[in-house]
Amino acid sequence: MKKKLLAILLTLCLVLGLFPIGVLAAPKDLNDTEFHINGIKEMKALVAEKYDLSESEITIHGVEVNGTRNNEPATATGGVADHGYSNAGDIGLPGFNGKLTGWTNFWTVLNTDDTIDAETVSSITIYARKGYKDLLHKGEELDGVTVYLNPEEVEQLDGKLITEIGLLQASLKPQYTITYTDGVEDEEIFADQVKTVAEGTETPAFDGVPTRTGYVFSGWYPEVAETVTADATYTAQWDVDENGDQIADMKQIYVTFEIDGTKGTATGDLEQWWTQKNESESSFLLNTPIVTATEGYTFTGWVCNDGATVTEASGAYFLTDYTLGDTYTLTAQFEKTEPNEVMMNIRFMDGDEFVSGGDYMLPEGVQNYSILNEYVPEGYQMCVSGDFMVTAGGKLDVPVEKIPTTGIMNIRFVEQSSGTFIAGGDYTLPLGVQNYSILNEYVPEGYQM
Repeated sequence: MKKKLLAILLTLCLVLGLFPIGVLAAPKDLNDTEFHINGIKEMKALVAEKYDLSESEITIHGVEVNGTRNNEPATATGGVADHGYSNAGDIGLPGFNGKLTGWTNFWTVLNTDDTIDAETVSSITIYARKGYKDLLHKGEELDGVTVYLNPEEVEQLDGKLITEIGLLQASLKPQYTITYTDGVEDEEIFADQVKTVAEGTETPAFDGVPTRTGYVFSGWYPEVAETVTADATYTAQWDVDENGDQIADMKQIYVTFEIDGTKGTATGDLEQWWTQKNESESSFLLNTPIVTATEGYTFTGWVCNDGATVTEASGAYFLTDYTLGDTYTLTAQFEKTEPNEVMMNIRFMDGDEFVSGGDYMLPEGVQNYSILNEYVPEGYQMCVSGDFMVTAGGKLDVPVEKIPTTGIMNIRFVEQSSGTFIAGGDYTLPLGVQNYSILNEYVPEGYQM
């Protein structure tokens, strides 16, 4: 008799589990939602992993969906006997706010009266028994197993009050979000990469290689952790790469070469980037341009006035005392060349008349007539200017003229009070600064200056 009664009860439980929820429960409010959890097999696998059991030993008899309501922790429950449910095996019966439909491999948990905010679902708690046979042999009840969901597997269906929950990426460990962002305001260098993984797993890497025009990627801030322990956002760090050589300018030195074009010319690259190969380098070889000095000058080397030091060894130039990331200007140095002196015959001629002259030691080459000033006869001045060629044994006639000592100047004597002209004319006077007294002899009779 007892066996028949038990069989009837089991059959009744199975039949009731097939009824639509609207038949056995209050009408569903349009603001409610259902959580469809996929599925029984995955739940058993997670419980088996937790307790180191085989899936065949496990029977699921309840699920809680965990989230928040008004920013407070909240739970929607389905199938747990302590919460007003009964079940037969993996098949739960509807209770106060939910039902379990195990034979379709997904469980439905109602969210009656908005027990939780559907968009806040973060985990589920699975209740199971070990060794369940029937209602009279329920086996050992196991503690609830909290399973952390991957947000990518929690989806609210468009146009439906249903939230589907997948368990393929669920984990017994908390799930955390890892975000990679470009860190550039008002511009998108790359779209944020967001990855959700379980606690303790290796931090997922950024997909691809970050690139940005005019910059090189220098790493992430903060430094990417080896394993995931919490939500983390990693921001790309960029270093300026002005010359586009894919090496950060801060790891290079920019060198420019300057030369005074009146003293020489330079052949080669006047702007250069140099990259330090290792931190032990205290100096580096400069690829200096080839300098050709103009006549009259000698190139003596390079100098840096920006804090660095230029040294020379066997014709090669090195830069020391530099700072990476700085710009240095090197300036070509010259010395005026002292020409050889040779003897040349110079004659100073006033027309056809020889005034003076002789053999003089003069700097060889093109020279200005001004170098002869010290040899010009007293009382004379040269009548020529410009350059001339000095050659050993050469001869040169230089025209000269006497330096004038007097000149004609127009003088007018006027009445001081009225400005009336009294007398005057052109007078021969000594040149240069003179005293008014030299005009006394020309003052009109009866007047004084």
